[in-house]
Amino acid sequence: MAKKSILVLAVFSFVFFVSPSFAYDFNLFRPAIGEQNFVINHSSQTLKSGMYQFDAFYSFGDEVSKAKISGTTYTLVEDQHLLILGLAYGISDTFTLAADIPLLITQDTKLPSGVLDFKDNGIGNLTIYGKYKFFGGKDQFGLAVVPFVGLDTGDEKNFINADSTVIGVKLVVDRNWCNHSFLTLNIGASHQDPEKIGQIKVNTAILFGLGFTQLLPNEKTYATIEITGRSDNGFFEGGKSVPIEALGSITHTLKKNIKITAGLGASLTDGYSTPNFRAFTGIRLGF
Repeated sequence: MAKKSILVLAVFSFVFFVSPSFAYDFNLFRPAIGEQNFVINHSSQTLKSGMYQFDAFYSFGDEVSKAKISGTTYTLVEDQHLLILGLAYGISDTFTLAADIPLLITQDTKLPSGVLDFKDNGIGNLTIYGKYKFFGGKDQFGLAVVPFVGLDTGDEKNFINADSTVIGVKLVVDRNWCNHSFLTLNIGASHQDPEKIGQIKVNTAILFGLGFTQLLPNEKTYATIEITGRSDNGFFEGGKSVPIEALGSITHTLKKNIKITAGLGASLTDGYSTPNFRAFTGIRLGF
């Protein structure tokens, strides 16, 4: 009983002194809304003027986030079931506007009950994206910029939201080979109000991603590998503050504007928001 009381007191002290709200964003899986071939990375491709695209992705993550408390590492979020909905619209042939919102279906924690005001469901912050393509297309290099703002609209107790408005931008450089093979590189930054996760300070982050996708011989299916991550403690200093995740997926075209995706992911670093493994599936509808 004495040991349990000490543990509860230590956890309570950690939460109290680190952040009164404990509204951390542990969600590294953010599908790129309005994309055609990549799941989590942006390309220079934009929707045609007047075209809509609806995206819906489900993700299951195992041991999504951990934190060290009094020298012991505990799983804050495990067995997370997450649904992300998004809608994109082609303002012009070179500019696409998009928005997404995560919906937490359910999740568990291994922390002692009653210590945290932990919610196992709820909505996340609404994020709005713009994508402006400078150039790009078949057999060309492409260049685009993706500014975004995450509004502080979600539930602050389910660990899928930042505790403030998030603003950021990504620069996209890619290469298209005959509309069969695509390589993309994303690099950017985001800013939010300061938060601390143990010794990790989340404030201004470097964002990065890399992806390659190849059309298979059936001319309807793309095989894709991607990496996404962020660095929250300077320029890639410390593994815990640099969560990086790799994903592999297959995207199949059912009809001209209907695509279904399924894939798996795993952590590449022991970052604060990288899962042991991830399984995901999604659908994209153009209209």
